[in-house]
Amino acid sequence: MSLIYYIAVSLLLGNYLTKAEIIDISDLSSLESVVDEEVVTEEVKPTRIQESSESSAEEIIDILQPNDEPPEPYAGCGYSNSNSNSSRANEHDTQFSEYAWMVAIYDKKEFIGAGSLIAPNIVLTAAHIIKDHENRNLRIVAGEWDIEKKNESLPELTRAVSKSFLHEQFWTATLQNNIALLVLNMSYSSQPNIRTICLPSPGMQFDLTACKTTAWQQLKEDNYMPTGILQQTDFAMLSKSACSQRLPLTYLNAEKQLDERHLCALNNDQIDSCVSNGGEALLCPMQAAPNRYVQAGILIAGIRCGHGEKYPALFVNTAEFMPWIFSKLGPLNIDLNYYQA
Repeated sequence: MSLIYYIAVSLLLGNYLTKAEIIDISDLSSLESVVDEEVVTEEVKPTRIQESSESSAEEIIDILQPNDEPPEPYAGCGYSNSNSNSSRANEHDTQFSEYAWMVAIYDKKEFIGAGSLIAPNIVLTAAHIIKDHENRNLRIVAGEWDIEKKNESLPELTRAVSKSFLHEQFWTATLQNNIALLVLNMSYSSQPNIRTICLPSPGMQFDLTACKTTAWQQLKEDNYMPTGILQQTDFAMLSKSACSQRLPLTYLNAEKQLDERHLCALNNDQIDSCVSNGGEALLCPMQAAPNRYVQAGILIAGIRCGHGEKYPALFVNTAEFMPWIFSKLGPLNIDLNYYQA
């Protein structure tokens, strides 16, 4: 790796460590407030999950060099392909290739969760999805849209996993630091239904009132296997105080507040966000380009499923983990252009 590349990454890390205002939901004073409730809880001692690695760096092929340019004609991350020729049966159906960074994660043939493509050979997901699975059994499917249809205009493509990074301080009990990266054994080539999502960068502004997630419906009677067309669900971000009021204390810190490393949002469409294994991206449009999205969070929990009352979903705050992401991708020479706007 060149000295210039190391210096560039170091400068970016410095920016992240000094700019805590990237996503500060405590400043969202315009959002609806909730009356404080006093709750008593017992401290839960977390279980630590160690970083997993199955293969050596030499086994990873097609690693991109720092001076590689994103391939044309789909240069640039986060662009929604809203001009797709496919029609929508309802407001929740996505169009073919509309959110082309979405990937499905399988253990052999078993669906275990979702993730997002942030570089041609890198997937961002939640740590709880893969913590009990061996890399050699994991399969990543990109370009998927209709799970039940196999003759789409462009095919889905499958890759194996060479290496995985789970956050070294991921705790199962509280879902703290619930983030992971998967290194694929072979890079995806750019095509309309396979592209990358943007990650937060210092000073980036995006609309926290118009966020959404995408996921395939999972049927309980079919062992939670995904089915049908990729669905989209609108979410409204809550303020830090509102999140602290509505979330169980298990997910709050010692001061009974939402940790800065988490975000929470309400499902506007009243679709059960609990019917998901997690790992889906919380997508928020950039203020300067409404048709371009940044991954503000990673879905890690739907709260109190089936209780009738609407509870917020819990997300990893991606911006808070950008230094960790850089620390893993830097040694792999992953080009920043793939996930930086």
